[in-house]
Amino acid sequence: MLTRIRHDYLVQRARCLPPLPEGDPKTRTLQYPAPPYSRYLVKIISILPPVFRELAYQQHALSLDMIIYLAAFTEWATQSVKNYVAPVSKTHSLETASPQYAFVTDLWDILAGLDPWSATLERIFCLAHYLLMTGSYYQKIMQRTESYQTLREEATELILAYRPRTAAERKNLIFHAMLIVGTWKIGSVVQGPGLRLLENLMSRFPELRYREAFEVLMDMYPLVPAARAEWRNYWLQSHEQSHSPHVDLIFSGEEV
Repeated sequence: MLTRIRHDYLVQRARCLPPLPEGDPKTRTLQYPAPPYSRYLVKIISILPPVFRELAYQQHALSLDMIIYLAAFTEWATQSVKNYVAPVSKTHSLETASPQYAFVTDLWDILAGLDPWSATLERIFCLAHYLLMTGSYYQKIMQRTESYQTLREEATELILAYRPRTAAERKNLIFHAMLIVGTWKIGSVVQGPGLRLLENLMSRFPELRYREAFEVLMDMYPLVPAARAEWRNYWLQSHEQSHSPHVDLIFSGEEV
């Protein structure tokens, strides 16, 4: 009964949230750090994995709120890796006292304050993390909600259209695109839009066709074993969809 109440609460919350949050004069204005950076900010950025850190130091790439969120997410994810025992859906909930609930709330606050024209990558970050947090707990239920579907489709379209300007943007786009690929799975099978997104990534970033390069990408982030296994599964499913001899040779590790 309690589980059902939590499900109903989360679904109701998802339905009450606007599918496409727009800037609101009443929301707080996001601040974008510029050098010289304060000791406080440098300390926060030092928590991030190098790939996030590079982007945090790129001027006007990430707002202060987003940097603080990523630092909190990094600490939580790193601890999850250390303490990994069972799937998160069986060990945590999205109750108001949980850190995951705070993450979801922070993401919506950031999302509402973003400039839709100049903060595309940051919007992709917010959408990917929000869908990750909600979908990790009640994916089957959340996938049926209009808000989840709308946000997933928007994130997919933004990723397909975004052209990274720097190496840091490129690495972060790929990582967050992989999070979105996971939102398109039913059971362990990635559905058409997710596979097309993954195939688009491999077309734009050819190094991802090689398994070794893909493994290096995963090593950049604190991923629990289950998440690493899922990403490998997405990669394999994408290759199975292609009957190209070129791809088969790459998969086998032979030179082409």
